[in-house]
Amino acid sequence: MKIRKLLKIQEAIEGRAIPCDMENEYWYYSESKDTLIKLLDMDLIHLIRVTRKELLTEEQVERLNEESENLAVTKAERQMTAGRE
Repeated sequence: MKIRKLLKIQEAIEGRAIPCDMENEYWYYSESKDTLIKLLDMDLIHLIRVTRKELLTEEQVERLNEESENLAVTKAERQMTAGRE
């Protein structure tokens, strides 16, 4: 089901208007179709898959946290060494 249609269903069920920023046109470049697609015209499943490609996995987050901690330790060690000179 398309996002545009889902928003209209949500509006009807909740009895609240769709926020005006949802009416803005946002585009996604589809590599497989080699074309631009309006986000509101995308199927929900496709939108989730596209979004998932851009998100980090738990393992990636853990690796980034470890790298960040290592950088902080290295920086602190450099500062301590520079202070001794």
